[in-house]
Amino acid sequence: MIMDVIEFLCAWFYTSLNSAIAIMLVLIIRKLLGKRLWSDGRMILWLLVVIVMTVPAYPNFTYGLMVDSYLFPPFNIRFNQVGKLDGKFIIPTGNVEAVLKIWNGSGWNMYIGDGKIIGLVIFSIWITGFLFFIIWQLIVYLKLKSKLKKIEPSHDASLLSFMKSEQLYWGIRRDISIIIAPQKLLKEIKCPSVVGVKNPTVLIPLEQWHNLSESEKKAVITHELMHVKHNDNLKNFFLLLIQAAHWFNPLVWIALKRLRQDIEASRDSEIVRNLDNTNIQSYASAILNIARMNSKKYSVRPHSGMLCTSGVGLRINLISAKNRKSIFIGIVLTILSGILLFIVFYKWKLDIVGTYITIIH
Repeated sequence: MIMDVIEFLCAWFYTSLNSAIAIMLVLIIRKLLGKRLWSDGRMILWLLVVIVMTVPAYPNFTYGLMVDSYLFPPFNIRFNQVGKLDGKFIIPTGNVEAVLKIWNGSGWNMYIGDGKIIGLVIFSIWITGFLFFIIWQLIVYLKLKSKLKKIEPSHDASLLSFMKSEQLYWGIRRDISIIIAPQKLLKEIKCPSVVGVKNPTVLIPLEQWHNLSESEKKAVITHELMHVKHNDNLKNFFLLLIQAAHWFNPLVWIALKRLRQDIEASRDSEIVRNLDNTNIQSYASAILNIARMNSKKYSVRPHSGMLCTSGVGLRINLISAKNRKSIFIGIVLTILSGILLFIVFYKWKLDIVGTYITIIH
């Protein structure tokens, strides 16, 4: 049982390491290409990262990469099963050694500890962080859902008529209610958002709604309906689960923030491709006005929304670039990134964590 826990930790460590490399590749590509990498290509690249973040990897390699006689990485962590040699057979003793090696330039400095204790301590820290994140998000979600039961949905005939026409246009066959309420009643949201999966509700802070023009209001409604069409709340729950599992990896937090920005840009792209120039200007104006009315920073939430001020510059740039489709470019970049990942982890053979056997006589 103890060894199963340790093997899980090793596998997850490798998964997080692989994720960090994949994330850095995508962030570099994203930065270098800017608005030339349109929304379709971005989403294909992020799909690669999500796959890497969710597929446990547990290789046992035997050497690292030497650069000018300096080993990279300059450390090695192993959890060794202690076995006893009985003739030609190795009999497990049930003990586990934690072996840390640090490269000093010419050799290894080795430190040995009780693998069971160290493994259980690390596992306890990881599971505590995981559960804390999940409970935090669950409290936010349930608290908001409880509030919505006490707030009456909008009965504005013209607004509901517009929503119905937009649902028909985009092929959304679901009952969707809309609530426009003061910000003090909806403290969990910062800007227009969609809450719920089975019975989605569009939420809009009253103060922001009153400061939008009629065309901007329509743009906001359309944007939120696109989140419903693509089941973005369900996808966001999955991303939250990934974030909880990788809570210790800051690059995962950065990546998922950028991914959520690119999801918003992807929804913008789909809408803008069906608008004329005048309506495109109104759509961009709605994004900018909501950003101006909201100074709160980005935070992780269990619902989809316009992300307020987060990624606004990117979204406007992509809109101005007319959101051309770039599925081919995205596929090419995904293949190239996959090849780079293969080279890093199977050619260089980075041995950072592994399980081995220590034989005693």
